[in-house]
Amino acid sequence: MNRTIKFSIYLLIGVALLLVLFQLVRLEKNRKLNSINLTTLEVEKDSIASKSMMIKISDSDVYFLDGSLVKFEDLENRVLMKRNNDSIKTIVIKAEKSVQVKNIVEVMDIANRNKFKVIFSVKPD
Repeated sequence: MNRTIKFSIYLLIGVALLLVLFQLVRLEKNRKLNSINLTTLEVEKDSIASKSMMIKISDSDVYFLDGSLVKFEDLENRVLMKRNNDSIKTIVIKAEKSVQVKNIVEVMDIANRNKFKVIFSVKPD
């Protein structure tokens, strides 16, 4: 009798540990599915496409197009005018750390609608 009770307890402990293990594996798998891996490339400053325009977004939601202050409402028209004048096909987006993601996505949406390539400029460590 004692032997079957010990066997049952060990069996229950083993099953419980297996359940915990499966939950951990499932959690790790879901974490990988819900993340985006962006690789950064080591590039020289001069290697950015020569035919590109820079859109800088400051933390106070102020937009600059190649150093000139632009209202967001006018940004798409100014970008299209610059593309037509200089045949630019690439937009470099440089955003400060505290910029809201929705502001960056709005600029990406402008680039996507108008078939621009996008480069994210990052500050080196």
